[in-house]
Amino acid sequence: MIMVVSLHSMNHGGLIEKSLIPGTPNYFLCNILYALCHVAVNCFVMITGYFQCTSTFKLKKLIGVWGSAVFYSGVMYLILCAASLASFSVTGFIKQLMVLTLDQYWFITAYLFLYMVSPFLNCAIRAMNRKLHLMCCCTLLFLFSFLHNLIYISDFGDVAGGYSFLWFCILYMTAAYFRLYVPDTVKIQKFMLPLYFLFSMCICGERFVAYYITPYLFGGVRLTSLFYSYNSVMCVAATLCLFQFFRGLSLSSPAVHKTVSLFAPLTVAVYLIHDNNGIRMILWELLKPSAYFDRPWLVLYLLLCIVSIFILCCLIEWIRQKITKFTGISARIASVCDRIQMQCSQFFDRITE
Repeated sequence: MIMVVSLHSMNHGGLIEKSLIPGTPNYFLCNILYALCHVAVNCFVMITGYFQCTSTFKLKKLIGVWGSAVFYSGVMYLILCAASLASFSVTGFIKQLMVLTLDQYWFITAYLFLYMVSPFLNCAIRAMNRKLHLMCCCTLLFLFSFLHNLIYISDFGDVAGGYSFLWFCILYMTAAYFRLYVPDTVKIQKFMLPLYFLFSMCICGERFVAYYITPYLFGGVRLTSLFYSYNSVMCVAATLCLFQFFRGLSLSSPAVHKTVSLFAPLTVAVYLIHDNNGIRMILWELLKPSAYFDRPWLVLYLLLCIVSIFILCCLIEWIRQKITKFTGISARIASVCDRIQMQCSQFFDRITE
């Protein structure tokens, strides 16, 4: 999630537009950082697939994520209206609450769709042996990743550069293969982290080369974003290497476990808060990283912004969770969801007898 905030700081903060001009040290630093963080969304989805492929669907988890998105979308709108930064209207408020159908958060929409179909993906996974599962993953990655780079002139396969539910399903199937058949450590485990850096450098290296070569070939700058999509070959390779590297880590420190347990349930809210449609423009206009593009301490300022956003958003979500737990709201919602899920299960049992 820190990587996601980093991507947004460069995208929405205007640094990517500034770093389209080669030559300065910050040009190289921004593009390298952008490439290193480009695996963030893929890894997030693969973590979901890794654990969910052997778990059961829980309605309360689906409602929990959806409810958090609705809550923050609605509350942020009301706060902006109260601060005279937006004009309140009933229609506008209702639109803010329709986070799925109006795609207020593209990631949440694709993520929840993935979770809803996960039971059926799991059935397909259980029906396949190792060989068939591997063939399935290789075929999907060939069609929607390799051919994407081979036929760069169009969005081949209609996966929107990885911003789609379909791409999330492909990552889910790939993560499931890792969970079921790939050992935590492989023969080349010690090369996983260096390979992640290598593939990431290929992502930004292609941009560097394109800026200097394509003007002579095409009469203008072309192909500068060949690998800058979530489903690009290099991004997928970097994702798999970083994912496998962390699978092989053995962290026995109680402090590490405590820290992970504290922050893990809060991370989705970091995205919901800082990348809210209304907050986004105000946040990056306030911090304005692009204004410091020519300063030698740009990267330090950027890291300070990223860490501050992450911690502040985690604190907000931690307070929200404590309030809902103290008031019993979360327990009541979970209880209702469990009853609904049980009733639905019984209903389908009856109609399929």
